[in-house]
Amino acid sequence: MLRPSRIFQIWIITILVHRNIWKLIQKAKQSISIPIIASLNGITKGGWVDYATKMQEAGADAIELNIYYLAADKNIPGTYLESTYWELVREMSQILKIPLAVKLSPFFSSLPYFAQRLKEAGARGLVLFNRFYQPDIDLDDLSLFLIWN
Repeated sequence: MLRPSRIFQIWIITILVHRNIWKLIQKAKQSISIPIIASLNGITKGGWVDYATKMQEAGADAIELNIYYLAADKNIPGTYLESTYWELVREMSQILKIPLAVKLSPFFSSLPYFAQRLKEAGARGLVLFNRFYQPDIDLDDLSLFLIWN
């Protein structure tokens, strides 16, 4: 189980590691002849678009969107979450000149329908399946913890 302070530490480490991602993409592009597919995690639509654009400019041949929203709010329906994925893919596929793939989890109620909608939104590939952390709820105090599997 990860406590909130540990989660914060992981995010800081991730940020420090990825500060020079542009240089890493450029160096990889110069060093090898196979296509470079940059994998991108994000939180906000603006962040997704900004980082994907910079990865494209650095020389990535394709972008893999590693999308995962932890559905912990009882007031947000699954259909809303799925539509946010489609809107993000639509917007990014209109901005980017390189192919866009979406990394999926196995947790959609109708994976074939969801995949078709991503294709219609502009995804050029799907990556199956991703391994995510899962929420664990302490029933005594209703606190949320994260479990990596």
